[in-house]
Formats: sequence, structure tokens, C-alpha cells
Amino acid sequence: MLQCEPGTVRDQTGIFRLFCHECQRVFHDRLINNEDKTYFNTIVSEMASKYFGFNLEPNYFVTKPIIFGDFIKVGAEKADRLYEDLTEPDKIRAVLQDYLDDYNMTFSKETKLVFFQDAVEHVSRIARMIRQERGNALLVGVGGTGKQSLTRLASHMCGMRCFQIELSRGYNYDSFHEDLRRLFKMAGVEGKDMVFLFTDTQIVVEEFLEDINNMLNSGEVPNLFEKDDLEQVLAATRPRAKEAGINEGNRDEVFQFFISRVREKLHIVLCMSPVGDAFRSRCRMFPSLVNCCTIDWFVQWPREALLSVSQTFFQNVEFGSEEMKDCFSEMCVEVHVSVTDMAERFYSELRHRYYTTPTSYLELINLYLAMLGEKRQQLVAARDRVKNGLTKLLETNVLVDKMKIDLSALEPVLKQKSIDVNALMGKLAVDQESADMVRKVVKEDEALAKVKAEDTQAIAADAQRDLDEALPALEGANKALDSLDKADISEIRVFTKPPDMVMTVMEAVCILLGSKPDWSSAKQVLGDSYFLRKLMDYDKENIKPQILQKLQKYVNNPDFVPEKVEKVSKACKSMCMWVRAMDLYSRVLKEVGPKKERLAAAQVSGIHTHRPPTGSCWKRKRQQEAWCQCSLLSTVLGICYLIPPFWLQMELNATMATLKEKQAQLQEVQNKIKILQDQFDQSIAEKEGLGKS
Repeated sequence: MLQCEPGTVRDQTGIFRLFCHECQRVFHDRLINNEDKTYFNTIVSEMASKYFGFNLEPNYFVTKPIIFGDFIKVGAEKADRLYEDLTEPDKIRAVLQDYLDDYNMTFSKETKLVFFQDAVEHVSRIARMIRQERGNALLVGVGGTGKQSLTRLASHMCGMRCFQIELSRGYNYDSFHEDLRRLFKMAGVEGKDMVFLFTDTQIVVEEFLEDINNMLNSGEVPNLFEKDDLEQVLAATRPRAKEAGINEGNRDEVFQFFISRVREKLHIVLCMSPVGDAFRSRCRMFPSLVNCCTIDWFVQWPREALLSVSQTFFQNVEFGSEEMKDCFSEMCVEVHVSVTDMAERFYSELRHRYYTTPTSYLELINLYLAMLGEKRQQLVAARDRVKNGLTKLLETNVLVDKMKIDLSALEPVLKQKSIDVNALMGKLAVDQESADMVRKVVKEDEALAKVKAEDTQAIAADAQRDLDEALPALEGANKALDSLDKADISEIRVFTKPPDMVMTVMEAVCILLGSKPDWSSAKQVLGDSYFLRKLMDYDKENIKPQILQKLQKYVNNPDFVPEKVEKVSKACKSMCMWVRAMDLYSRVLKEVGPKKERLAAAQVSGIHTHRPPTGSCWKRKRQQEAWCQCSLLSTVLGICYLIPPFWLQMELNATMATLKEKQAQLQEVQNKIKILQDQFDQSIAEKEGLGKS
């Protein structure tokens, strides 16, 4: 029971304090309320007076608690630590703060703790429990009293690793066994000092507590390891078992050695809440929770603890004065205590329990700090708005005074601007009227020129359609003639009595070439070395009407077509195409003749109508533009009908030059009007700006 070394306790006072400390750890920590604890302190004070000769008040053990521990030397090895009486509270708090800072640097999740007297006592008790061989702890208290945080810190102080399961969706009994296997391997195989922290909120099924009950009682969980896992564990444990003098061939002894190492290295800390009947029922069903654990009961924080926490939270908050800060700290304590007292009254009158936990107290302080920060931000924002408003007012006053001076100086300028604007408006109205008249004349001339151009374009398009009908046939005939050679001509000449279709084709060719339509004449024509060149250069535009009349007999013959002639002779097919093309071109040319005359009349009319007459420049511009368009169209059409366009080009160039000159004059007038309009708008804007000023 006694963990002190003989060298650390040498006098009667030390023996008395150690006796009181051990009594408190065995009996006092199990008590569940302050009344029982006060009664226990009274008994201890009576025994101190009766057996040790120390006259102490019962309140002595509350104001000056007896704390023993081996953690006062930070960083000391486990073998060098001494379990001794710690009599300097300030030094204990400083050491615990160092441990906490080191813990926060080691782990990513930061833990914030306030080391008031009650917290110091609890962390020293937990450290005492887990430093003992096979020491396990049962921490009982409502939620939010700091059981888990103090356990993690105590584990870090003792150089142990704190292990805790992580609940997730689907976490079940098999998942719990998997975590236990990991825990057993770290403690039994790897030899790590472990603390298994388990809370009642992690009890998914009651079987969890049954396994923990077995671990507390015997150190073993039935059927925890499968056969393969067990073999791996035994294989990893055999070297250590051999060092301990155990026969490594005996599986049972090796497994028991593994279990003994687990019980030696693993410390279980259970955190339970006494609220409701669940805790009582579990203590009855699983007695090892009580029998194999050292109990530490977490009661409500005393006023001193509440005040210390509020002072810590308000430490860096500006309240105007230290006195005001102390008042706010006292106010938080009073609020929490009054609610606790009212909850007791609520239970005594209505038999309904309402719990106020330290978490509620922390939420109260955090809520106040959040509201305080929000209100301060609102006040700062309102102050800044008022400050900015005043600054703007001062700037506006200065600006208004300056504007009054400027306005007095600008009154003559405003009057002069009004006069200038009126004069500019008159000038703009006159120029605008002139421009409108010019624009009207130009539009009329453009409409007239457009009508003339449309008529001329219609005549040209009609003539072009006729030419488009004849030109493809002519081009096809020329291509067919190009494909012939002397061999093809000789093929026809060898006939003594040619086929009918060959004779028919040659008669038509002879008629066009001015020869007799018989075979002897045809052979002479074919024998001419320039025969094909004569066909290619034939004067198709001046064929005599008599020749065309004779040719109709052949053209109207249904068999006189290239497709049928080709069956008899390929060369005759090409000549057949040439004969038909000459006839078609002549007919088209006959129809195009009147159209050429109408086109020439339109060109002459356009030229005479649109030559620059005497009169205003705007009428000359209109006539020149229309004449230009007609001349341009006639030039294009003249090219189509093979009319030499040289004289038209000269007239076109002169017309285009005159048109560009008149267009430039019109653009110049429009630019002047735009400049006047911009000046007018600018003057109006300046006048309005001066008027507003």
C-alpha cells in the first residue's frame, strides 16, 4: 500500500501526512458527496489529536490538501522517480503546466486545462493509480468534469501511451475485439506501458463491459485471438519468456507469461457517469469494475475551482480595471452556483433531477465572451461610422465654402456661356437646314440612279442568260475538236462509200465551210491540212442566213445527235457537236442582237442624262453618280458582248473622280455639323454645371 521509500519519510510529521494520504486514497476518494467527505475529515482530525498529538480542524484537509507524487521532476527516468510529499502548491501547478505544454506539443489535438486545487488533486490521484503494478482506476462523475482530459495528462506524466477506441458507423463487437488485440500486442509483445481509457459513452453493447470485467479480473479475454493470431503472439513472446526462465516449448506457460506482461503493462481507466440506473446495474453485473479498480469520485467543482477557471478565461480580456475583472469572475461563479442550488430545490420539490456540470459553466463563460466580442465589434463599427460621418461633415463644410467662392467668380463666365450657346444654336440651326436640303437632293439622285442601274442590270442579265445557254455547247464542241488528230480524220477519208450518218455529218460540215454537200467535196475538205484549225477559228458571229437555212435540214434530223453519231464514228461525233454548236450560237446571237441595241441605247441615255450639266454642285453630284453606275454596268456588259470598253473606261474614270470629290464635300459638311453639335452639347453641359454650382 505504501509507495514511499524509507528515505523520504524521516519524522513524525511525515509519517502522519503519509498515513492521512493513504487513508484519503483508500476511503475518502470513494465518497460520493461533500457531506460524507466532511465527516471523514472530522474522523481523521480526531485520530490525529488522539494518536499523533496534532490538533487539526477538519477544514485543514480541504484548504491544505495532502498530495504525494513522483512527477515533480520533469523528464526523470521511471527508476529515478521518488514518490514524495509535495508541499508547494504553486510549484505543483507550474510543473503540471509544463507537462501540459509538452503534451500539446506532442499531440496535434490541443488540450486546455486550468489547474485549480481540485484538478491538481485528481490528476495526482490518477497518476498514483496507474503507476502501481496492475493499477486500474474507476473515475465516477457527471460529464464535463475533466475525467478524460486529466487521464490523458496523467498518462503523459507517467510516460505511458493512452489508447482509446474510436467509434464510427458500423463499429461492433468484432471491431472492439480487433482494438483489444492491438492493445494486447502493444502491451504484451512490444512491452509498451499502456493506459486503456474507456468511457460509458463508448459502450455499444454490454459485451464490451463483460470483456473489460474479464481483463480486470484475470487479464484475459476468452477467444480473443484466433489460431493464426495466437501463433504469431506466442512466437513473438517466446524470446522474452526464455529470458524469464520459462520453457518456450510449453504453449500454456508462454501464453500465461504473455497475459502476465499484459496485466503488468496495461492499466485500465474507466470513466463512468452516476446519472441514472445504468451505473448501479453495471456495477452489480460486473463486480470487477469495483473490486479491481481504485475509485475516484468527481464531485461538483467547488467555488474556488469555478473562480479559478473564470479568472483564467478572463485573463487576457480588457475590462477597464482589475477590480471589474474580479467582479465579472465572481459573477460567473455566482450564476453557476445559484443555478446548482435551484436545481437541488427543483429536485426536492418535483423529484426531477437537472444536472449542472462544469461543461455548462464553461459554456456560460464562452457564451459571455462571444457576446462581449460581438458587442465590442458593433461598438467599434458604430464609433467608426460616427467618426467617418464627422470627418465627412468637416470636409463638406470646407468644400462648400470653397464652392461659394468659385460660384461668385463663375457668374460672369456663366452669362458669357449663355450668350455663346444661344449664338451657336442659331448657327447650328442654319447649318442643319442646309445639310437637310443637301441630304434630300442626294437621296433623290440616289433613287434615280438606282432605277437606271436596275434597268441596265436587267438587260445585261437577260443577255447573259442567253449567252450562258450557247457558250457551254460551243466550249464542248471546241474540246471535242481538240481531242481529234490526223488519224481520226484519215479514218473517215478511207471510206469509199461512207455510212449514212458519216455522210450526213460531212454534208453539214461542207455547207458551213461553203463546199458542195457531196462525198468528193467532203474528202477534199478532210484532206486540207488546216481542216481542224478552220473549224476552231470559224467566224461564228457572221454566218449567212442562207447557210443557216440549209443547215436546219440536218439539225432537225432526230438522228443527228452526238450519241447516235458516236456509234458510227468518234471523229464524226465531234464534228456533229461542232455543227450543232454553230447553229445554237447563231440562233442565240440573233436573239441577243436587239438586246445589245437596247443596252447601247440605255448606255447612251445614261451617258447623256448624267453628264455634268450646269447648275448647283449637288445636282452635278447626283447626275455624276448615276452616270457612273450606268457606265460601269455598260462596261461590264460591253465586255460580255465583246464591245471594246476603252471609251467607256475613260468616261468611267472621269465620273468616279467627280463622284469622289462630291462625296468628300458632303462628308466635310457632315463633319462640320458634327463638330458644331459636339460644341453645342459641351456648352449646354458647362452651362448646366455652372447653374448647379
